[in-house]
Amino acid sequence: QTSKSVAHYGLPDWLIGKLANDPHGVPTANKVQRDLFEQRPPALGLSTEELDRLEVDLDVAEWTASQHRVAFSALRRVLLRQCVSCDGCETMRDLIEVLRAELASGQPSPVPTWYRFDMKRPGLRYCSNPTCFNTETEAAKFCPCSRCKLVKYCGTACQKKSWNAS
Repeated sequence: QTSKSVAHYGLPDWLIGKLANDPHGVPTANKVQRDLFEQRPPALGLSTEELDRLEVDLDVAEWTASQHRVAFSALRRVLLRQCVSCDGCETMRDLIEVLRAELASGQPSPVPTWYRFDMKRPGLRYCSNPTCFNTETEAAKFCPCSRCKLVKYCGTACQKKSWNAS
């Protein structure tokens, strides 16, 4: 059985509902919320069956390439907000594999040691170069753009590519 309804966030309605009801929140400076976040289940609390269902939903012929891109961006944002690095992931299937690996380990992804829980925007970041699929990891914390200080890049090469493209 597939979920043909795709919410405006690009993800199937059933997944939006599941993620919206997650009581574990995001990594913040608030001690109660931080403790709750650190008790989060692996794979966003999704089961193997739900990950299988998501993969089946990806094969629904009605999804356009644009819908796949929107769904990928939405799920990647959710993962990064939960401090799950999806470095190098370029497709929804790649993201699902990250979730499957986390589920198999039985542990949520560890929060990087450099991460500060008092950050204005909780979670990890992705490179602001639209052609790059790097995300922050334990080993790589991104630096803000030297020009605007608003966006972050994985390195100077991506920053230059992004500047030249605009």
